[in-house]
Amino acid sequence: MNGIKGKSNIAEDRTFFSDRFIETNIHVLQKKLIISVFAVIGLALASITLWLTELIVQNSWIDSSWLWSSQYAVFGIDLFASLAYLIPIHQLKDISWQRLWMPGLQLYFIGLITFFLGKSIIYSIFSPFGILELDPRLLWLMLATLIITTASSVYYLTRNYLYPVKGAFIPLLVGVQVLVVVLSAATSYLFLSGGLSAQNLVESVRVGIPFFYFTLLLGLFSIFCIRKLPLIAEQEHQEEILDDVEFPG
Repeated sequence: MNGIKGKSNIAEDRTFFSDRFIETNIHVLQKKLIISVFAVIGLALASITLWLTELIVQNSWIDSSWLWSSQYAVFGIDLFASLAYLIPIHQLKDISWQRLWMPGLQLYFIGLITFFLGKSIIYSIFSPFGILELDPRLLWLMLATLIITTASSVYYLTRNYLYPVKGAFIPLLVGVQVLVVVLSAATSYLFLSGGLSAQNLVESVRVGIPFFYFTLLLGLFSIFCIRKLPLIAEQEHQEEILDDVEFPG
């Protein structure tokens, strides 16, 4: 009888500690989630602010000279976007910055390469003075390839250096990039004069709308991927911790 009671007490202790552990974990994760969301929003606002500040300082606000000038704000915006992706991983996956700086550096250069290649292709499609004098259909194909390649690069970087992710990561990130364009066009249509036109889309870029949406959506995408990982691994991790706890006999 004593043996049965002892086992019963141990089972009750395990249930109590398990409930307390899960409750504490949920509270901590909620706090980290809130920090991540506010950090992402702040970085998105910093991106559009930096872009507008450079245009105003360069006196490019009232004309179209910004289209052909060097935009140094892009280097800072790329940093903000990279941080928007990494901060949720640091907070929600408890990965130290010592482990994050190398993949962060790679992510930063992926962003720069994507921006400058994408800018060259888009200018070649819509401007008579484009850099690449190619058939428009080929240019659109190059743009689509660039979007998919960028998503794939971030996928392999995340999987190899940060945490395991499913292959669905790639089409979802492609969707995020397309959604940036859609939201920028919608914002342009709703809030900028002239309706939905090529000129008004250029205006949306001039006021930095795509940079805001890209940083915001990339950060939210990072949170989404972390939160949607299989829960089985988390449960197994909790059980391993509980197994290491010594309960009084």
